[in-house]
Amino acid sequence: MAADESGTEKAMAAPAAEPEKRHWFDEMDEIEWEDDGDIERLPCSLGYVITCLLLPFFNGCINGFAASSVGLYFKDMDWALWRLGLALLVGFSMRLITQRIQVRFGIWSALPMATFHLIGAILAVLFTAEEWAIFTEIVCLCAFDSSMAIEGIAYDTFKDDPEVTDMARQATSTSLGVFTVSMALACTAGGIIYDAYRWQGLSIFHCSCQGSLFLLLLISPTCRQSFMAYWFGDPDEEDVDDDDDDGISMKDLQVQPNSPNVSPTKSSAEEIKREANALEQKLPGQSDLVLEDVEDPSGVSKVSVSEEAPNRQVSFSEAPEAA
Repeated sequence: MAADESGTEKAMAAPAAEPEKRHWFDEMDEIEWEDDGDIERLPCSLGYVITCLLLPFFNGCINGFAASSVGLYFKDMDWALWRLGLALLVGFSMRLITQRIQVRFGIWSALPMATFHLIGAILAVLFTAEEWAIFTEIVCLCAFDSSMAIEGIAYDTFKDDPEVTDMARQATSTSLGVFTVSMALACTAGGIIYDAYRWQGLSIFHCSCQGSLFLLLLISPTCRQSFMAYWFGDPDEEDVDDDDDDGISMKDLQVQPNSPNVSPTKSSAEEIKREANALEQKLPGQSDLVLEDVEDPSGVSKVSVSEEAPNRQVSFSEAPEAA
């Protein structure tokens, strides 16, 4: 009996069990995740392939092919490396201007820039051993970049989708991802091509990628629409007066001055008042009209119209009767 009592006392004296600790990852199971099937995806169409895959792919190859070998080629040809640095400085300085031009004139302006870029690549293929040709190629490579235009095309292609609002965001992010991956791959591919075919092979690779990019920009509907909108747009559409929305212009609200031989009567003043009240109902939110009866020194009562906000007031005064 004594042993049982001592066991019971020990059990009663034992501390209560601590509550089970919860970790942050235990709460992840309680979160209601959205079903991925409800998220709209970009359609796998020809426009998607050209805009989001091919255009950024060729652009990434152009921007990354020379990174691993251009300095080595200058060293092998015994050309001063500072002239390579000068070519990079001139090219990237010109990029500030060319990007500003694209913003100012529209996406279509990337086409003439791509043409200049292609000419620089062709010169490098024809005159591989000439420093001036490689200098020109590097300047064109850095200056006439089409990245801004390609992102604009990706956004414009999918921005008018009536069902999904984030299609444009998905298109631009996809284009940027493809550009990043292709640029990384081009750095490795450029080194492999240089080891096998020297700079001649790299110049041909550059020319082929830039030519393909130029053709894709040329057939892009966004480039054509941007060109037509800039050169053949209707400038009168931007200058439409808001006062003509309801078919009433400010000219209709003007009151012609009275003839010197005709004095306004009380009936004409009442008619003008009714017209003002009708205009007040037709033009809500427009500038307020105030009709004031101005008496000149000759004693003739005249009605004038002025604009005043926020209250509309109509006042009339009659000329004193002749004695």
